Amino acid sequence: MKKILLTLTFMLFTSVCFADVYVVVNENKEIVTMSQKNDNILSGSQELVVLPGGFGNYELADNPTNYFYKNGKFILNTKKINDQETAKIELAEKEKEKVLIDKETQNQAVKALKDKGVVLKYYEEE
Repeated sequence: MKKILLTLTFMLFTSVCFADVYVVVNENKEIVTMSQKNDNILSGSQELVVLPGGFGNYELADNPTNYFYKNGKFILNTKKINDQETAKIELAEKEKEKVLIDKETQNQAVKALKDKGVVLKYYEEE
C-alpha cells in the first residue's frame, strides 16, 4: 500500500513539474492567449506554440497578451501598451468634459426655469 501511495505521489509531482505552457500567437506573433491547458480553439491565422515547463518558468512583468513571441523569446509590445495608456487618458479626459457639459447644461436649465418663474427647491445655479 505504501508503495502505491509513494508511486502516485511521485507521479503527481512529476506531472506538475513537466507541465507545458500553450501559447496561441497570431500572424504578427502577438500572444493571443497563454494557458497550461491545451484547450484552445485556433482560428485560421493563429498558431499554437508549446513551451516546456510551467508559468513559473516564464514570469512576465505584464499581461501575456502585451507580448510578442518571436524566435523563442518574449518581447514586450510597447506600442500596444502605449495605445492602451493613451486610450485610458482619452477616456478620462472625455469623462471630465462630460461632467463639465452636464454641469453647464444643468446651469442653463435652472436659469431658463427661473426665467419662466419656476421656483426650484433643490437646484441652484453653480
